[in-house]
Amino acid sequence: MFTIICPSKIEKVSEGASVGQEIGTVVASEDHREAVQQQSSGETSRVTFTILSGNTHGSLDINKTTGVLFLARELDRESTALYTLQVKAVDSSATSPQSNIINIKVQVTDVNDCAPTFKVDPVAFSVSENTAVGTAVWNFSAVDSDESSNGVVQYSLTHQWPVSVFKINSNSGILTLVNALDHEQFPEFTLVVTATDQAEKESERLATSVTVRVQVDDFNDNAPVFVSRTRVDIMEDEPVGYPLLHVIAIDRDSRNNGRVSYAVTSGNEDGAFSLDAATGILAVTRPLDRESQNEYVLNVSATDHGSPAKSSWQLIHIQVEDVNDNPPHFMQSLYEASVPENSPPGTFVVKVSATDKDVGTNGNLTYLIPDGIADGKFAVDPHTGSVVTLAPLDREKKANYVVSVYVRDGSFPAQYDTTTIVIQVLDVNDHSPEFGESCYPLYVPENSDLSVIHTVVATDADSGANGDVTYSITGGNVGNKFSIDLHTGQLSSRLLDREVKDRYFLIIAAQDRGTPSPRQGFCNITVTVDDENDNDPRFTQSRYTASLAEDVLPDTVVLTVQATDLDRGSNAKITYSLSNETQWLFKIDNETGVLTTTG
Repeated sequence: MFTIICPSKIEKVSEGASVGQEIGTVVASEDHREAVQQQSSGETSRVTFTILSGNTHGSLDINKTTGVLFLARELDRESTALYTLQVKAVDSSATSPQSNIINIKVQVTDVNDCAPTFKVDPVAFSVSENTAVGTAVWNFSAVDSDESSNGVVQYSLTHQWPVSVFKINSNSGILTLVNALDHEQFPEFTLVVTATDQAEKESERLATSVTVRVQVDDFNDNAPVFVSRTRVDIMEDEPVGYPLLHVIAIDRDSRNNGRVSYAVTSGNEDGAFSLDAATGILAVTRPLDRESQNEYVLNVSATDHGSPAKSSWQLIHIQVEDVNDNPPHFMQSLYEASVPENSPPGTFVVKVSATDKDVGTNGNLTYLIPDGIADGKFAVDPHTGSVVTLAPLDREKKANYVVSVYVRDGSFPAQYDTTTIVIQVLDVNDHSPEFGESCYPLYVPENSDLSVIHTVVATDADSGANGDVTYSITGGNVGNKFSIDLHTGQLSSRLLDREVKDRYFLIIAAQDRGTPSPRQGFCNITVTVDDENDNDPRFTQSRYTASLAEDVLPDTVVLTVQATDLDRGSNAKITYSLSNETQWLFKIDNETGVLTTTG
């Protein structure tokens, strides 16, 4: 027999250790070694090591010859925290093989590799709005598989919306209400709760968050509030079933806590009215007689369906009015008026008047012009019937308006009459004449007889004398060569001589006959005088003299003559020639005027 020496304590290895890391060494005792050396055969005995059991998932292995125990796979403490191995050592002696078995414990130490986990994500629960402040409303629980401080969890509220009303115990995870809830203001809250482990190194701590939806349940803490009117005026001839009023009460609670029913608790002893419990429609149930009773005061209740129910009350005054059988009438069915277009807003236009036989005076009559009539340019005083301008007028855009004016009496329901006002917008001289496209350059041949060469046209948007235009030449008419018709705008030209003046810059004015100050517009026209061949060429000298020797050679230059022409272009091109009196002894260049000998 032989023994095996192994480590004297439980071996520890971190779960994050790399594959191949040595854990410890299993070795044979000295006695066994000496015994092996004394064998007569002289052969050297070898010991082989084998792991028999306890090697979960094959995570560990042992060197068969050296006994070195090492990692074969990455360890996970959360899966297996302790390995209890049975290791067998066998020698290879041929004469008497020996073996031994020993238990070896390998403890896996923790590494903070697990984040806390919540059982449910997201979390949803409800809280009644009447929950007392300080009440624990939820207990959050997160589990961390690590051990020691790596597995200790602390909680925090990292987000609250829309307002902060909760706090959480960092150790227990208990969520507590710290401010009162109001379902009508905030019916729901969204929270984010974070669980963080407490690894010694803060930088190594792991955290997990869970989203929380907190529904605030309604509690019947609001009574109905009336928002409908408290007075109704009705005619005594209202038909049975006629709806007088829609009674409305608002309850800020929800569901049955906010569902309202209506009832008449007093004032309807003769059964003249009915009130629909669900809709709140108050209607007439029998014919009314103003002469027997002209006013009712109904006490109406509004009750919600909460438990316990809440109620409110309101007094409704119903005034029974006499039947109005005479509508108002305007004194005239048609009014005519005029107003200048430059009148400021508020300018008086006309006054309309109506009477009502029932009333006897105009005190209870109301005048009105409906919205959109006459482009909203006019308004009427509701009491006096005076019609005034409400906005600036522009005759050039619209010269006439037809305004409908209504009058109603003070009864209920009211009766109406209508009249029409035809309003003429009077012109004001607020536009100057404009020439438009009739102003452009002109080209007129010279030497033409007196004639019309162009017609200018100016328009004025005004009317009457304000738009009546006359024409005149106010500048550039050098030598009074041009004239213009006062009314037609026809521009005439007298005989022109391009050689005297080849261009005129005329300024033509168009003036209206507005008062007190007429307005003008101007037109600039350039008149270019086109050339005609009305000038003979003239030599620069009336006589030329030259002397020649009798033996000069042909083509000898004698002299050069030069002539000019006042015309322009081709009309001014000069050609030179000689008469036959030279007996062909001389010639002249017809373009340059150079005279040379030919014989």
